[in-house]
Amino acid sequence: MLGEPVFIKSISRRLRKMNIAFKCQTCGGGGENEFREVDGFAIAAYDGVIDWSDYTDEIPPLNDNKWWMRSEKTPMPGESQMINVGHPFNENTDTAFWTLYMPACSSVNGWDEHPEEIDASAFVKCQIESVLANTEQQAWLKVKVLETITFAEVLNKMPQTEEGLPIVNNTYQFEAFDLERLNDWMYFSGGDQGDLSHWMLIKEVGEGARLVAFGEWNFHRQCAYLGNISISDETLQTLKSWGRNI
Repeated sequence: MLGEPVFIKSISRRLRKMNIAFKCQTCGGGGENEFREVDGFAIAAYDGVIDWSDYTDEIPPLNDNKWWMRSEKTPMPGESQMINVGHPFNENTDTAFWTLYMPACSSVNGWDEHPEEIDASAFVKCQIESVLANTEQQAWLKVKVLETITFAEVLNKMPQTEEGLPIVNNTYQFEAFDLERLNDWMYFSGGDQGDLSHWMLIKEVGEGARLVAFGEWNFHRQCAYLGNISISDETLQTLKSWGRNI
């Protein structure tokens, strides 16, 4: 959630089974985040729905610019941290969930402006420990980190798989994707009329390429998927033909 968040006074609650969910500010509806089963990806996570702070037991204060500081430290297993969530987050307090973590600068401005933060970005599995504040628009939650897979270690932690259904057959072909080379990553991103977008991170490995992460967004879906997929040269060339270098 970008933009200036509304600061809510901390309200400590005893954790009990409850659902944390919000209404869509566009249509007024609710519902769960629309995760899909995307061929080859083992993990589905929230993308851009969760902001991390470095605080562990209280809501972080606003600075002079009326902005609370995002975390620059990758969450690690065993740690507890405060997070801010909004639509389309939808989870029960007794279930674990995955989210894409991006350090402070890239979470606001993107990897294209902060490629040095890609390796520290991660897929993080966590579970709610307590609810400090909850409104119709957002909630402050204390979560326990259960597992972390950074992009720096994903090729070692995730089993390598071979391409099945090519990602180009599972992706909307926009008029043009932006293609950026960020160190040894290729970052594809594209969108249409502000209500549909896709992105991909592909790691160049020797003579080949691995599709590591894929994201998709619309008004009711903000999803990221993690894998270690060896993609064909045909798929890579098709993606490059869709892209425009910027």
